[in-house]
Amino acid sequence: MQCNNCGSEVKNEESFCSECGAKILTEQDYIDIFRNKNNEMIDESYIKEENVIDYNKVFDTITKEEIEAFIGKKSNSYYLDKWVNLKLSNKYVSWNWWAFFLSSYWLLYRKMYLWGFITIVINFVSIGGVVIGETIIPPLVLSIILGLFGNSIYYNHAKEKIYKVKKKNLPKENELKTIKKRGGINLALALIMFILTLLLFYASIVLFISIVSEIAG
Repeated sequence: MQCNNCGSEVKNEESFCSECGAKILTEQDYIDIFRNKNNEMIDESYIKEENVIDYNKVFDTITKEEIEAFIGKKSNSYYLDKWVNLKLSNKYVSWNWWAFFLSSYWLLYRKMYLWGFITIVINFVSIGGVVIGETIIPPLVLSIILGLFGNSIYYNHAKEKIYKVKKKNLPKENELKTIKKRGGINLALALIMFILTLLLFYASIVLFISIVSEIAG
């Protein structure tokens, strides 16, 4: 069992995390929170009669075990909580600081390669504008969008990948292993692209200074 706030391992009988002090939320806590928070209604169809979250309904026939296998052990508590909250409240927005600060590299880290490379191109073009004195608004807007919708984007990505694996009708053990391979993280690629972006940014500055010097000379 993991802390809902920091992800540290906690014992089943613990009510508070020994690392960060946060209260360990149970399924009943989530249900109560969303029934009472700002008087908002939650989708009661996701709740079983015994006040237990029906994960198969929450995740559109995908099991909690499959979701956790896709996310990976270190982060499954964080994203599982975020996705359950989004589904219970029928919303698409929830803040993700990692997505906000790392934007493209968070996408690559979480294996959302297409969106990762698209946003890198957008950011690089924007960086070119910064070098010649134009606005930094485009990359900032992109970061805010990913901060707001990153959890929903990642959920839809996970759902799509898991469905593709389930269509193969593999034995359960092999299915979970395949889901785990499709999900998880790619730290190496995220770091490589981050370093390359820094090098390209540095090269563009050097080139710009060189051109300006030639014109001025």
